[in-house]
Amino acid sequence: MTLTAAQPSGVRWPGTQEPYYLPVGNEIAVFETCHAKRLAVMLKGPTGCGKTRFVEHMAWRLGRPLVTVACHDDLSASDLTGRYLIRDRDAVYGSVVTRRLRAMGIRDKPISAGSPWQNGFAERLIGTIRRECVDHLIVLGEAHLRQVLIKFATYYNECRIHRALNKDAPFHRATERLGAITSRPVLGGLHHQYCRA
Repeated sequence: MTLTAAQPSGVRWPGTQEPYYLPVGNEIAVFETCHAKRLAVMLKGPTGCGKTRFVEHMAWRLGRPLVTVACHDDLSASDLTGRYLIRDRDAVYGSVVTRRLRAMGIRDKPISAGSPWQNGFAERLIGTIRRECVDHLIVLGEAHLRQVLIKFATYYNECRIHRALNKDAPFHRATERLGAITSRPVLGGLHHQYCRA
């Protein structure tokens, strides 16, 4: 993949050299069939397993541009539900990307000029939501995503410990000293809340 100054920013066009990808099954045929039938494809796997390399290879193979949005850096929880894209003022977000976002019903909200501190907070929150929640679940639609994010926000604010808060939650909770320690599953067992019974 290459990006030259003549190409719209935010979009990577396939170069002339084939990106390296070693198939492990029939994923190329499945992807090509889905592309021909205009079906959506969701790729899920741990970091570093080759999802991005596969998509780059398929974009090259199909001669299609590749638009990427880094969910872990520039999106907030409300962006995941399809309302806003909170981003810094980086030039990578060109007119092509913002037009496509608007077409999907997502409003572009750049952070305040001269306020780079806002970007770090947004990136940290999105990274946490992604690493601790949505990377481990298959979301079945907007309503399901909203449910998951509400449950995660409740867990994050009321139960999960934060080192910056001296191992307390943002909403302070009393220390439990008596009783046997029990585990309560959160988000179907993705996380657990340990408390005394």
